[in-house]
Amino acid sequence: MNLKDFFLKQILPVKILTFAIPAMVLIGILYVGFSSSCPMIGDETAHYYQLVNQSGKLPDISFGWSLVTDYGKERSGIGPHVIGWHYLGAVFYKMAPGFMTVQFYHLLFFCLLIVFSFLTAKHLFNSPEVTCNTLLLVSTLPAVILFSTAFYQDLPATALVVTAFYLLFKRQYLPGILLAAITFFFKENSVLMLPGMCLLIFLQERRKPLKCSVWIMTAVFLVLTCILIFDVAVFKYFDGKCHNILVDKMLDILRGFNIIEDTRPPVPVSTEALPPIAYPGDLRIPANWIIYLGGAIWLAAGASVFGFWREIKGRRFDQPALICAVIGLSYLIPSYIIGRNTPDVRYFLPGIPFLIFAISYWMVSFKEYRKLLLVITAVAIVQAGAVISKTYELRTLGPDLEQVIKALNEKKSVYDNKKFKIFMYAEKWRFLPYEPFWSISVDVWKAKTDRQIYDLLRNNNFAFIGIEKSKIASMVSSNVDIRVYPAKFVDLLANSDLFSKVCENKIYIIYELKPDAQ
Repeated sequence: MNLKDFFLKQILPVKILTFAIPAMVLIGILYVGFSSSCPMIGDETAHYYQLVNQSGKLPDISFGWSLVTDYGKERSGIGPHVIGWHYLGAVFYKMAPGFMTVQFYHLLFFCLLIVFSFLTAKHLFNSPEVTCNTLLLVSTLPAVILFSTAFYQDLPATALVVTAFYLLFKRQYLPGILLAAITFFFKENSVLMLPGMCLLIFLQERRKPLKCSVWIMTAVFLVLTCILIFDVAVFKYFDGKCHNILVDKMLDILRGFNIIEDTRPPVPVSTEALPPIAYPGDLRIPANWIIYLGGAIWLAAGASVFGFWREIKGRRFDQPALICAVIGLSYLIPSYIIGRNTPDVRYFLPGIPFLIFAISYWMVSFKEYRKLLLVITAVAIVQAGAVISKTYELRTLGPDLEQVIKALNEKKSVYDNKKFKIFMYAEKWRFLPYEPFWSISVDVWKAKTDRQIYDLLRNNNFAFIGIEKSKIASMVSSNVDIRVYPAKFVDLLANSDLFSKVCENKIYIIYELKPDAQ
């Protein structure tokens, strides 16, 4: 037996792949999650401390969070965001307080997604190959791995949506609809699954008009009821000063028809046109299609096109695959229309598994399916390892940031860290000795000279500038990445006598604004 036959016949039996790949990913996520001591990736810090705060307020609800940073200031936030993830997690935290409890609780949603992706594929297609493809693509999707570790609500909402649709596919309508409605409390955009839910009920029960109508109306009623309940809770919690989805939309409609007077202060309009801001995960940045979605899914999608075409030619058109594709698109298209100014990949997560179900079926009809599966598996394993490694890096300070923190700590005798700040886009902001502040970045980029930059920063109590080398870029795109330092700005600092370098390593450059600069 040659090496090729060995891999195709021995290493890649479908049953081994079906369980081995998700298991390896789960072990990797476990290792990263339990190697951390606290949240560090973007907004997961706020979500974690809101959960902790909520645990102390049970059974009442709370929308706020707060923590004391290493620069000595309390940082807090509050807003009318859905709190299902926080509230349920707070119950776990109340029983066993600690970061590991929250990490384990969050990881359960990854397990839920994998289990019900498996059950859905098995129920719809009853094919080991399709089930294998589904678990391979879902479990190694970079966005799934990242958000299974980081405390964002998108992965839990996705897991609940897939679970709800499994129940709907099995015609267990009441629990399926209830779960889909409750998912709104985990992530607002999950409400966009309602059209797909109604479509599925219609397709499955169209020969029974009364039953079909009852369940569709039940679905709409329960989803709207959950939205209304949350709106009432928000309205009451904020003493009528803050609304949410349903109330805001109703008020906008009434204002549009002049039924009620618009008493809101006018929104100031800038006279200078600025390019749209791109955020981490923004799909307007081409590289993010690979960074967050990986390469395996695109190889599989390409093969599925050929497989789909072969099925059409052979008149072997499969309805469940098409239904899954339509359900996925019925979520993704309105999600894009609504969020086209901030198309973050995580907002699209609930719809992606349904496209994967369809892709996983159609790719089996590809002529060289088994050889392709070998390639896709190799790519999936590599991308999963890379994402797990990157997530581990994001969840640790690392020697370079530790060097920066040490250098800035040595400056405390010169600059009071209660007064002075550092101009820096910092994802691990809470660990810096000086408050990182980024809101004036647009004004800084407008500055033409090093003197203008110096005066602007000094007048706003900045003592330092922190630059992450990987975020230095030429700002020629129509979409400005919120994290990017313009190359021109970095060059001005390097050639200026107004700034002195505090430290530099492989990742960071830290400048000090010279206190005696003339």
